[in-house]
Amino acid sequence: DHIFQVLATATLISLFLTPFLIAGAPTFVQKFEKLFLRKQPIPRDDMGADSGDSHDLRNHVIVIGYGPAGRRVVDALRQQGELVAVIELNPVTVKEARKDRLHATMGDATQAEVLEHVAIHSAIAVVITIPDHRAVTQIIRQVRDFTKTIPVFARARLARYAGEMQAAGADLALDEEDQIGIALGAEITTRLSMRLSGVVPKLDSVAIPPPSG
Repeated sequence: DHIFQVLATATLISLFLTPFLIAGAPTFVQKFEKLFLRKQPIPRDDMGADSGDSHDLRNHVIVIGYGPAGRRVVDALRQQGELVAVIELNPVTVKEARKDRLHATMGDATQAEVLEHVAIHSAIAVVITIPDHRAVTQIIRQVRDFTKTIPVFARARLARYAGEMQAAGADLALDEEDQIGIALGAEITTRLSMRLSGVVPKLDSVAIPPPSG
């Protein structure tokens, strides 16, 4: 009976504390890292890039994340003749970016030294394409610690995160839910109009177009 009471009490206490612990976990981890963990410098082999040294970066756009969304952004920027620097955590993806002749850095963009390595002070814009909204918000705040004027564009997986990112300092938080809705609405109305006119549309996958403006 005594053991049962102890276990039952511990269970109730843990159930009560869990929501508060989860909510405070990101802040706790940040403070823990600053107080107790010694930051290790990123090796030069990982931070360097095949296409040039960080000292050559000036008037460039920093793209954080080189997944499918990041690659679309990079392609659009390069077509406009912009110089691009990529920050990515995945070493395999970093190698792919370097094969694409990009200045690619492997590192965590929430860390100040990683942003410094890609010359944040001389960049003309920052684009954050990673899906984790907590990391995106933290990166925005880190960028704003360096500069209040550089334009910051962020990807928001859900509509409710867009306001949080803008409050953190993003100039634009592009809401995926909104953009998917716009693209689906446009495609559906187009296909239905084609059917009404006697034309059977080809059913294939549709790429979401970039937002106008």
